Amino acid sequence: VILLSAKNQLEYQIKGLEIGADDYIPKPFNNEVLMLKIKNIISSRENLLEKMRKKQEVDIEHNSYSIVDRKFLKRTIDIINKNIDNIEFSVELLASEVGISRSQLFRKLRILINQNPNELIRGIRLKKAAELLKNEDILDIHVIMDKVGFQNINYFRKCFISQYGIKPELYGDNNIN
Repeated sequence: VILLSAKNQLEYQIKGLEIGADDYIPKPFNNEVLMLKIKNIISSRENLLEKMRKKQEVDIEHNSYSIVDRKFLKRTIDIINKNIDNIEFSVELLASEVGISRSQLFRKLRILINQNPNELIRGIRLKKAAELLKNEDILDIHVIMDKVGFQNINYFRKCFISQYGIKPELYGDNNIN
């Protein structure tokens, strides 16, 4: 969001940025400057999405999200973490808890982190599973699966190998980051 306004006093600019605008440009403005700012915002978002695609992790605090987007992502991740062991937890329940429709949730997450809600939920569950495998003396994969909301061991292994490149049974032994 870029605010274009005739109100060029500093207090209005601060207020606009506080409510989550990416930039505030008072009139009269230069079209070339506006286009460059738009290009830079889009470029930084694309770079951010590419980094997150590679990391498979959402870093809310150290990325250039607006305040509103940070709050939304933090709330969404907190809800997923609260329900991490709930096998019945679904995108529909997440959307309901966040307070938006399923399609809005898909759209918003795709724009912000280039993931759909299923990918986000699965990624957070796998990260928790990796932490448990690394930090706890739990040897039974079924116990880990229960703690992170997976039902099917073959699906869990497939997802874990896809994310970390190693079987979950071997992950804890190797203490891989």
